[in-house]
Amino acid sequence: MSRPGASSPRTVLQEATGHPAPAAAFAGLAGEGERPAAAQPTCRAPAGMPPAEPPGGAAIYLRCYPADYWQMVHHRDVLCHYAHLIGLAEPLVFLDNGRRPPDGLPALDRLMRLIAGGLVATVLVTGPFVFSVHDTEAQAAMKLITGAGGRVLELLPHHH
Repeated sequence: MSRPGASSPRTVLQEATGHPAPAAAFAGLAGEGERPAAAQPTCRAPAGMPPAEPPGGAAIYLRCYPADYWQMVHHRDVLCHYAHLIGLAEPLVFLDNGRRPPDGLPALDRLMRLIAGGLVATVLVTGPFVFSVHDTEAQAAMKLITGAGGRVLELLPHHH
């Protein structure tokens, strides 16, 4: 799951979440344990639907500007359902609510570190506009993800 030269899952997750955790806190994640509270997913698989890949293999990225008071809960729920329908593990959720790309996107930065560390393989988005309203910037962000070894699945595919 990890690439040559990549940090351990514990190190990558600690860097991405900003929270130190003992090794025991990572049991089950890439062979090292449960995720720390800061990295817990907000999706729950319907009863009787086991994930098709290990926990942490999928993530959701959402961004809204100006800030969405409801934290994009509907979008998150739809993407969680989509993940389960296509057999992905319970996704981690990364949210840059109320942020514009020029101001920095800390959740996207944390997600990119997990992709580079081999802990996230699939990123679910509602569309490329979550990265930027400017098509060139949105496509560049998607290329960064695929260049780091991830794949982007759009709920609403962008057609040129």
